[in-house]
Amino acid sequence: MNKVLYQISKYSGWVLLAFMVLYFFTGYGFLWGVIDPVLAKTIHEKLLPIPTIIAILGHISLKLKIIFTAKNESKS
Repeated sequence: MNKVLYQISKYSGWVLLAFMVLYFFTGYGFLWGVIDPVLAKTIHEKLLPIPTIIAILGHISLKLKIIFTAKNESKS
């Protein structure tokens, strides 16, 4: 069970990293004019927040589940 949770957590971490890179890219792109400001603002403010929050919560909750499950198994 922990091995499956670990794999899901690992992949959710990579997804979260991709979202964070997009956040930085669109934020700096908007400020410095690297990409179209309207497109950058739309992606940054309308498309990324909800998937990023879901990825953060998924990644953190899976890691906590793995940690607490491992601690409970070691006490047994």
